[in-house]
Amino acid sequence: MIWRFSNLRRKLLPGLISIATIGFLSGLGILQPVEQLAYQTLFWMRGEQAWNDRVVVIQIDDRSLEKIGRFPWNRKQYIPLLNLLSEADVVAFDLIWSEPSPEDPTLATAIGQHGRVVLASARDSIGVNLEPVKPLKEVTSAIGHIEKHVDLDGISRGIRAFVNNIPAFAIATLQTDALVQEGTALPTSNRSLLINWLRSSKHIPNYSFVDVIRSQVPGQSFQNKIVLVGVTATGFDELITPFDRTSPTSGIYLHATLINNLLQGNLLQTVPNIWIVQLLAALALSVWLDRLRTSTQLWIGISFAIAWFLISLLALKFGAVWLPVAAPIVLITLIVSIRILQERLSLNAVLHHQVQELWQRYYPDLVNRPAPDALVTQKLAHQPVSMRRVKQLATLAEQFGRSHAAQAAIARNLSIGLLASDLDGFIWFCNPIASSWLDVQIGTILQSKLVPTWMSQSQWNQELQTTETAPFEVTQFDQWFELRFEPLFYQPQDLQPSGLLLILEDITERKQSAIALQTYADTQADLNQRLTERTTQLELVNQELEAFSYAVSHDLRAPLRRIKGFSELLLDENGLDQTGKDYLDRIQLSVQRMGDLIEDLLKLSRIIRAEMYMETVDLSQIALSIVQEFQQQSGQVAKITIHPELSCHGDARLLSVALENLLGNAWKYTSHKAIAEIEFGQIEPNVFFVRDNGAGFEMSQVDRLFGAFQRLHAQEEFPGNGIGLMTARRIIHRHQGRIWAKGIVDRGATFYFTIAS
Repeated sequence: MIWRFSNLRRKLLPGLISIATIGFLSGLGILQPVEQLAYQTLFWMRGEQAWNDRVVVIQIDDRSLEKIGRFPWNRKQYIPLLNLLSEADVVAFDLIWSEPSPEDPTLATAIGQHGRVVLASARDSIGVNLEPVKPLKEVTSAIGHIEKHVDLDGISRGIRAFVNNIPAFAIATLQTDALVQEGTALPTSNRSLLINWLRSSKHIPNYSFVDVIRSQVPGQSFQNKIVLVGVTATGFDELITPFDRTSPTSGIYLHATLINNLLQGNLLQTVPNIWIVQLLAALALSVWLDRLRTSTQLWIGISFAIAWFLISLLALKFGAVWLPVAAPIVLITLIVSIRILQERLSLNAVLHHQVQELWQRYYPDLVNRPAPDALVTQKLAHQPVSMRRVKQLATLAEQFGRSHAAQAAIARNLSIGLLASDLDGFIWFCNPIASSWLDVQIGTILQSKLVPTWMSQSQWNQELQTTETAPFEVTQFDQWFELRFEPLFYQPQDLQPSGLLLILEDITERKQSAIALQTYADTQADLNQRLTERTTQLELVNQELEAFSYAVSHDLRAPLRRIKGFSELLLDENGLDQTGKDYLDRIQLSVQRMGDLIEDLLKLSRIIRAEMYMETVDLSQIALSIVQEFQQQSGQVAKITIHPELSCHGDARLLSVALENLLGNAWKYTSHKAIAEIEFGQIEPNVFFVRDNGAGFEMSQVDRLFGAFQRLHAQEEFPGNGIGLMTARRIIHRHQGRIWAKGIVDRGATFYFTIAS
């Protein structure tokens, strides 16, 4: 129950954070400019809509001021206008006449004669009411306020229905219109009326004041019309609308638009309590996104944001309904962003934990730790933590690549068969010995090759069901073999094995030795002792092989599989840059290089452990055989000088290996010469030398010659692993001698060594 609650809380977290963020941003007013921009955009995309032809505007425009004079005018100018508008249903003046004038009685008479005139009222900057003077107020049909609220972007989006019990100018006008026309439903409560802007003021029926009073406009143009009179001249009562953003219009068109909205019943409406729907939808979206992939979450976020924008546009166009745009779209964006961030943080935490676990578990055991690269370290210090984890993973992968190469190289050179499979018998690793003896290869089903030739079905089933197995012997091809199964645990925490490691050993010699020991035990005591020692040596070898088998099956394979898995995971991630991919590519290169290194290390290991058989050794004959083999393998032209009758007391096999490395070194580094010159000789008793005219070396680098993996030339120029000279030095040291070298760049090198007498 606790886990389910925690899981639900995790799913709801992006939605809750996003809702809180939207509330905070809205409280600070940060979203208001975005919402205002959306308002303008939606009206622009919706386009202009139909206009009621009963509503017309008479403009006191720049041309009227030019013809009649500077504004404000003498009030007698409006008397002819009222006489000409006698057939209009309503005449509404968007003008403030709060100061008395000598012409007021005459104008009042004209207003009274018309009978359907609406005048405007307002408030000054300190809140004082500015109503029409008493003579005009007594004869007017209605008075309406013209106060409007202008937002920061200069657009007026609404107007109060009543201010101090005075109706809005548009409401007062329609109340008067109801005296002669069928009544229009009008607001009765003091609420804000949202204006539904219909079109640009340029496309609203309008006439110039001066044209009307000079009878240049036919009288029937105003018959049964609602006529609004207001100032539109430059600098007077300017107003921006969604359709007049670059060229401001006048406040008279706000009242004209509101009258039109009321006549057509298309005032802008809002959806009550829509925030509750948005809140629930946000929480549902937050829970739903938890089940989807990152790319799907991103597309859903984009699609929902676009869909909401289109829904808002359709609601405005066909229903005159205003839906908030900025907050829902920002809310959707926040939910998706936080969900993706939450997922990335969770993934990063898992990768961090796994890489850190690998690093702590295996890095202390690495023998060949890479030297820190100052430039790489400096770059990584300024990169994200994930890149540093990639560096750690690449380091481990490179080292485990070497371990994997070592495993493969050693397995290829073992005299026993090694084979690994999963529990279904699918072979995923086998060395050449196992492949030859069992006639298998990678991908073969092991059971089909073992049963019944090597073992019975019951024995096979038993090996699959137990983790403690004993070796058993089989006779095949007139030879004795020992089969031993070891369980493979791919993960350290696994309780049951995931695969099998088959160790197949030819024990014919051991069996024959045992039989011979039994036969001659009574009469051949000395032979019995030698055979016993031989058997003991073989048992020690078997113990070493068993230890290696366990290392191959457990200590090396499990970590390598982890590296492979995490490398593939990292390569699938879109957030990994080229540097990270390069690190992972180096893993394969390291594996290839390790093969050659391990083969030379195996030779070196055999030399160190080999038993020495001391005798008189003909070094001249050994050198001659080695050079002849080189000449057969290569078409290199060389002048070879081997001093005759050079001999010493030592192990012929080991000294042959030492000479092969020294002469091979000379042969390799003279390969770029037109005629190579190589000489093997003696300068004094038990002091020998190998001289060549090859690439040579700097004497300042002489101390590096005999170290492991130390090379003075590029791999592309002279291939090699840096093991040969170290091997020669070990052999000379085992003969109680020493070895040193002299050289000159491009003029050759001479290697001297001594053999104890």
